Formats: sequence, structure tokens, C-alpha cells
Amino acid sequence: MPNRRRCLALLATVFFLMLNGGSAWAQTSAAPKVAVLPFEVNAGDDLVYLEDSLPDLLSDRLNEAGFDVVAPDEVRRIVDELGVDVLDLAKAREIALMTGAGYALYGSFSQLGETLSMESRLVDAFDKEKATPIYAETEGIINLLPLVDDVVAQSRKVMLNQQPIAVIDVEGTKVLDPEVVLMRLRINKGDTYEPSLIDGELKNIYELGYFDDVDVIVSDVTGGKKVLFRVVEKPRIQALSVVGADELDEDDLLEAVATKKGAVLNLRVLRDDMNTIRAMYRTEGYYKTKVSYEVEGGETGQARLNFVVEEGPKLYIEEIVLDGAEQVDPDDLKDELALSESGILTWFSSSDVLNEELLERDSSAIKAYYANRGFMDVQVGRPEVDFLDDGIRVTFRIKEGTRLKIGNIQYKGDLIASPEELDEAIALDEVRAEEQFMNASTVREDVEALTALYSNKGYAYADVGVQFAKSSEDTLDVVYTLAKHQKVHIRRVLLEGNSETRDNVILREMRLSDGDTFSAEALENSVAALEGLGYFEGVDVEPIPTGDPDEMDLKVRVKEGPTGQIGGGFGFSSSGGFFVAGSIQENNLFGKGYHLNLYGSYGGDSNEFGLTFVDPHYDDQKWGYSLGVNRSVDAYDEYDMRDLSFSAALLYPLGDHTSSKFSYTASFYHIYDVEETASDTIKDEEGEHLLSAVTALLARSHLKKNSFFVSEGTAQSLSVTYAGDFLGGDDNFIKYLYDIDHYEPLFWNLSLRAHGNVAYMHENFSGDDLPMAQKFRLGGIGSVRGYASRKISPRDEDDEAVGGDKALYSNIELMCPLSKEYGILGIMFFDVGGVWDDDQMLFDDDLDSAEGDAPSFGLYKSVGLGGRWNSPMGPLEVYWGYGLDDLKDSASNRLEFRMGQSF
Repeated sequence: MPNRRRCLALLATVFFLMLNGGSAWAQTSAAPKVAVLPFEVNAGDDLVYLEDSLPDLLSDRLNEAGFDVVAPDEVRRIVDELGVDVLDLAKAREIALMTGAGYALYGSFSQLGETLSMESRLVDAFDKEKATPIYAETEGIINLLPLVDDVVAQSRKVMLNQQPIAVIDVEGTKVLDPEVVLMRLRINKGDTYEPSLIDGELKNIYELGYFDDVDVIVSDVTGGKKVLFRVVEKPRIQALSVVGADELDEDDLLEAVATKKGAVLNLRVLRDDMNTIRAMYRTEGYYKTKVSYEVEGGETGQARLNFVVEEGPKLYIEEIVLDGAEQVDPDDLKDELALSESGILTWFSSSDVLNEELLERDSSAIKAYYANRGFMDVQVGRPEVDFLDDGIRVTFRIKEGTRLKIGNIQYKGDLIASPEELDEAIALDEVRAEEQFMNASTVREDVEALTALYSNKGYAYADVGVQFAKSSEDTLDVVYTLAKHQKVHIRRVLLEGNSETRDNVILREMRLSDGDTFSAEALENSVAALEGLGYFEGVDVEPIPTGDPDEMDLKVRVKEGPTGQIGGGFGFSSSGGFFVAGSIQENNLFGKGYHLNLYGSYGGDSNEFGLTFVDPHYDDQKWGYSLGVNRSVDAYDEYDMRDLSFSAALLYPLGDHTSSKFSYTASFYHIYDVEETASDTIKDEEGEHLLSAVTALLARSHLKKNSFFVSEGTAQSLSVTYAGDFLGGDDNFIKYLYDIDHYEPLFWNLSLRAHGNVAYMHENFSGDDLPMAQKFRLGGIGSVRGYASRKISPRDEDDEAVGGDKALYSNIELMCPLSKEYGILGIMFFDVGGVWDDDQMLFDDDLDSAEGDAPSFGLYKSVGLGGRWNSPMGPLEVYWGYGLDDLKDSASNRLEFRMGQSF
């Protein structure tokens, strides 16, 4: 009886399906009905639950994919009613028909280690011959859902009759590699074939710009569809040129464009290339330049491409209009702009050539100019550029607003000092006292000063804000809001990048160490001290959070550079002939910060050799020492001198920028081969001498380096030397030397160097005469260029240069970087200097050293040109100087050299 009921139910189902179109999936071609049958689970005990839940999960995912799914409870009811224990194709097809489904899905789930797999069968209810196998595999139980989705995706392709793309190919390329096309396709082998996607890819290939025509051919192959893109390439560029380019170099233009000889003609690339050429012309002032192209040939697949340029006239900025500038001087405002109206000086600077990148910069400059003069609400519109027949007009539209003065200045928040003490840190109160207008730049500087004040007290994360409030129509109150946050200490100082330099050499230069309270000033001074060592090409100190807001680490990163140096020089003089000099120096010996220098010179009238050693921090303490030995021989006009000297010094820093030195020198020198015609002064000095002297020196430096040369700051030193008397020796004197070097940045990257040196010596307490060998002489590359070395000197009654007890010289240099890439610096100089004897005063012009008329104020003057070059062989200096005053025994001009090399 049960078998008869099953047969009747099956017949009724078949009859119902035939009435509805002959097949179950004829109900809707887009969403066939499917029944998910039980799956056999071959897995551990922890996955036994899948016997019940896996069919439910598959049913849910198929339903979300758009299929009509038989309710799992209905499937289980029929399976139980049929008493099915093991499923096969016939039973799966029977169950599908009984549930009214067009397809049945059944199979097994297996676990082998971490590998999960589903081996399924998709059964067509009306196909008695076959079932479609579906297999999916993954790793890890966490990927169970993707595994199910893979089975659903494969089932979907079968039930919707979706074929995969089995082959993708390109045909017709001659120059281009087919991969150029394939790599730009969004479809991939194995994707479902959809005509709409193929049509989109056809359009994408055509838009690449390489082809005149693109077709697609789709055919059936084993495993799915073959998609073949058949292309017709544009011609290959055999030659490339620019027609009509007179003002710009054709090679420069062709180097800038992306289209190259041998490439396939591409219209998209051509459009960008034409814009590139236009931009290059605009940069040079040719704003009306037109650029097009023409193609010659192409029938045989080879073509010539010509960029056609119509340059037009070069346009300069003839007028800058400051529309609305009524309360300030327009000429002063124009001086703040990077762009300028055409004039005589703009021929040098090219500032009258419109650089469109500077327009926004100049708008900001106008706002800053007004804000620094009390116009806090100024508005500046977008620059308007008009290209006229005879030039360019740039217009800035300005709404000045009300000009405001400074009202009350207040402080709110976390105050670590009294308002009076905070007033000392800012400058806005001084502006108010002088009844000047509000200055936005001063306010910004005050914010930085207050932030530094708090930071130097350990509040590394201090915030300083500004609030403005009008107290009257033309007065603005300023409130500085201060938030100190927590005080921060240094937990550890970490080092990175020092492979040669030892840790202690770096740590002893740090102004912050483990446990110190943070200070921005100390951090800045630490960087300056490390850079000042000369061991490193780069220094970076980075605060690192530790997780504790009260602590931070400091990571010191250094990039080590060459610390050794081989130096040399050469020169020629009419009296001394040719000479060479050299030195070998190591500034970081053994990575311990020791300085060792071996130097020497030979040729002409003199030779010199010496060795110095410096330990700047003995045993990592503040003080250090130096030792030196020097051997020299000099030939003068009337005598020769040989010298052997030894020196020792103690070094001690007096702050971040000031140092002191106390040294002792013992010099054994011998004056010999005195000419018979020499003066009595020189003859009296003949023989052996001992110089025993101590020197105290103070030096202070605030120099800043710009690019490859010093361009800003001041360095100065003062020394006093006491020789003889209770120190022993033959030479008795007291000598004072003061030297100052100042650098000032100017306009157009120019810098001014002003160097001065003043020297004076007199008798010590013994009352003995001053020794001739210790007196001052000037001339040459180290003092007054353009004159022979050491020839600027007082002379005795026999007209012999014997030196003086007072000397002064100065060098004024205008420095211009000629090439930052190669490190070339051009120099124009003016030197001036003089030496006076003990019976003369400074600037006394009663001189016996002059060839003709004595120079004004006793100062010999020279002008000249020179250059410094960081050459591959090392720093090279060349100077040609012309003496403006006549000096005995010296030519009117001299060319001198100095050279060195790093290793």
C-alpha cells in the first residue's frame, strides 16, 4: 500500500510539471527550484552537528542567490517517508520530483586534518543519464562558509546554464606585446561568460589608444567559451620631431614627452605630450603657444610623428593691479611679491615671467603683509590673469577691512609663571607699547616663544592657543590660552646608525640624558652639538612615546659620513716659486672622537711638517686636551729661519656655543744665513732662540650652514699670549688677537661675509724688546689677497720688512651659489689690511712699505674674484686678487689656490 501511494504521488507530480511547461525549471528560467538533500558527514565529533545544519545552510545560501529552495523540513519529511538510508541518483531524482523541484543537491562533507571538502552531485530531475559533480575544498573550519558558497556558485552556473570563460586571447598585435592588452582586462579565465562584460572590455581596449579597430569573437571550446579580441594597431613611430620650435631646444622637448621613437602611436599619450610642451613654453613666458601634431605615412605600419608648434610672442608681466589697496603703499606691497612687473632688474631675476605656481603664493603674501599691519580681516580673491597683446596683467582683488590696534593682552589656563614673567617671553606687548598696529607674525612668534618656555620647563606636550576679541571698533584684545599637560622626563636615550662612532661619543654631546626633565632648548642644542662634530651627514633626534604620558624615549638617529680628510694646496709667487702642501686628518680616530692631523708643505722658500692630537673629552668629561709638534723652515729675503715647536693645551666648554682653551708652547727656532747686507735689526736676531709662552683663548660660534656653504651667523674669538719672563725663554712679549666672522643672507640666494682681525703685542714685565720673529705681517691668501705673502710690513732703516706690533685686516665677500648640484660658489671680494710698528698708531699713513704714495689710513686694499668648489678631489679654492695700492716687493696682482679631499 505505501508503494502504491508513492507511485501515485510521483505520477501526480510529473503530470503537474508537464501541465506547467514540461519541466520543473520552466517555471522561471532565472530561478529554478532546487531541493537540498541530506549530506553524509565524515568528520570528528565536533562537526557531527553538520548532519542536520549543513542542508539548512546550503538552502539558505541558495535562497540568497535567488533560487526557489524546497523547505528543508519538507525534504526531511519525504526522505523519512521513503525510508531512504543511502542516496543515489535514482532516489535523488525521485525526491526532486516529489517536492516539485527541477534539481536535487546531495553529497558528502569530509574532514581530513585541517582540510575540509564537499563532494556533491547536482541532479537534473528530468535527465536520467547523468548528474553534474561539484567539488570544493578549503583549509580550516573558519572557512566553512566560503566552502559552502563555492558549492553554491558552481551549482548556480550549472542551473542557469552559465558557461565559464576557458580561453582569453589577443590577435593582431605586431609591436605591442599581447600582455599589454591582457593585463588591462577585468575579466579572467574561469569567470562566468556574460556578453555585457565582454562588450565593456571591448570599449576599454579601444580607449587604450593603441588601436584603430577592435573586434571580439566568442566561440565554444572544451570547458567553456573562448574570447578572442582581434585588434588593428595604430602605426609604429619610426621618427619623431618638433616643427616650429625656435625658442626652446628640440631635444629638451622630445626628452620631456612620453611618446618615444619605436612606440605605437597613442592619441591619449599624445594629448598629454602636447600639454607638456605647452607647459614648458608657458614656463618661459610663451603663453599663446599652440601645439598640434601630424602623422606622415602609416600605410605600412611605420609613421613619422611631428609635434607642430606655433610659439607666438613671449609675454611678460606688464602690470600688477592691487585693486582695493588703499591704506597701504602699493609699491611696498609689490615688493613682497615673488612676481614683479617688467623692468631693468627683472632681466636678471626673470620675476616678470609668469610662474603660475607663484600666484597662490603671492596671494598668501598679500594676506600676510596686511595681517602684519593690523588688517586681521583682509580678504584676497583668486588672482586674475589677462593675456593681452603686449603683455600680461595680473589683478589681485583686495578687501582691506578695519585696521586694528592691540588692546588687552591676557593669559588663561595653566600658568607656570606670573603674567609679568610671561610678558618677558612675548613681543606683542612691546608692539602695543609703541602704539603700533596688530601684527599676526608677532603673535605667531609669541606662540612659539610661550611653547618653548613651557617645553623648557619639562612640559613637552604643552599647547598654546590664541583667541581674539574686539574690545572696540578698532581695538583687538589678545588672549593666550595655555595648557601645560603633564611634565615629561626622559626614560632612555636610544642610539641608531652609529656603526663606527662609539655610543659614549654621541651620548656625551647630548644635553638630555636618562632621567632628565624634557627641554626643547636642550634638544635643539643636542642636535646642534652632534652636527657640529662633523662626523655625521645627518642627525635626527625623535621623541618616542613610551605608553606612560610622564615619560618619553629619545631616539638619536645618525648617518655617518667621512671623518678623514686628505688636503692639499699649491701656489706660485714671483719671489718664492712653486710650492705644494698637504695634510692627512682623521677627526674621529677609532670612533672615539680623537682628532689626529699630519700636515706638511714643501717648495719655494719654505717647508713645514707637523702632527697634532686632540682628545676633546678626556674620559668622557667636559674638559679635553691637545698635543702638537711642528717643524718648519722659512727663507726670507735677508735670512732663513728653522723652528721646532711643541705645544699642549687644555680645552673646556663654557656653554653650548662658547669654548675656552689654555695652552703652553715651547718653540726652538734658529735664525741663520743672514745676508751681509742685512740690517742691524736682523743681524741682532741671528742665532738660537727659545719661545716659552702660555695662551688663553675664548671662542664663540653661531654659524648656520645653507646648502654647501656657511651663509648665516657669527663666530668670534679672543686670545691673550704671555711669553718669556717667569716662563723662561728668550722671547718676551704679550700678544692679543681678536677675530670675528659674520655671515648675512641677502636676496637672490646671495650672502655677505664680513671678516675682521685685530692684533696687538707689547713688552711684558721684563721690559725686553719685541722679537722680530713674533711680529705681525700680512699679505696672501690667508689675509689680504692680491699682495705677496707676508709683504705688508713695516721696514727698518735698511728697508727690510721686520714686522709690526699692530695689525688689522678685513675681508668683505659677496657669495653666490653658482651650482648647488656641483657645490660651486662664486665670490667677489674686497680685502683691506695694514701693519704698524711700535712708534706708530693704528691707521697711521706714514708708511715706509709703500712703493709710491702711502695708502690712505695705512691700509692696503685689494679687490678680486674667486670661487670655491666641492670638487671630486675635495674642496678647491681659487682667488685672483688685484692690489689697489703699490707695495714694495709685491706684484700688483696674484692668483692663488687651495685644495683638499675627503676620504
